[in-house]
Amino acid sequence: MAINVTAAGRSLSEFGAKMLSYPQFSKTYDVETFQGRQRSTMIPLKNLITGMTMTARIDFSGTNAARTAAQSEFEALFRSQTQPVEINIGDGYFYRSVLLSAVPILTSAEQITTVEYSWRVTRHKTPVLVSLYGQNRLTCPSNVECTDCVLTILDGAQQGYLLSVELNGLEYIVQSADNPNNEEIVLDDVEKTFKIGGASATQKVEWKDFPFLVPGENIINFYLDTAPASHVLFATVSFTPTYL
Repeated sequence: MAINVTAAGRSLSEFGAKMLSYPQFSKTYDVETFQGRQRSTMIPLKNLITGMTMTARIDFSGTNAARTAAQSEFEALFRSQTQPVEINIGDGYFYRSVLLSAVPILTSAEQITTVEYSWRVTRHKTPVLVSLYGQNRLTCPSNVECTDCVLTILDGAQQGYLLSVELNGLEYIVQSADNPNNEEIVLDDVEKTFKIGGASATQKVEWKDFPFLVPGENIINFYLDTAPASHVLFATVSFTPTYL
């Protein structure tokens, strides 16, 4: 490929390697349908994409020792037990990836080894940060069903009041007694945590699920007791647009 393919911010050229062609993508589906016996109409009951796999062939060049060392070093980039690795193939997106397999399929003239790699991936564009001060609407460009987000209330402004937040059918409630110093509140669906003033607050927030955004317009309502408070709260939402 003519573009500069990178993994974990490192160019393939650093490993004496190049990607042979545009990767192949495959998706796994969870589908259930209903069609009456000898009837013409089919009704989808469940139609979900449950995963995406990227497969690509990479050439490693050099002596036997150099190729072996380069392949080992490249694959070590994907050894993290906690975080996926970002791959950029120059198509306008970046891919968060976990390596599934690495299969050497050909060695030519003792100078080039071709390895076929497969990764489990998610497809993204540049992360977004939206300020909600004075407004309670934002647009999410993702086309996945739910996009993880981080909702940060920079100034709780609820001394003596009960703060409630409503987003996509979910409600989050913080009692003023649980935030007496009016500290920052973070509702984090990415790391799956709730924090008040930087400390864990899972037991202090009344909640049913972590916050998420849906494709298109999202409305986030803030209340102090029962009074609308979007116009007095400083809040932000951050998320990474995600695509099928």
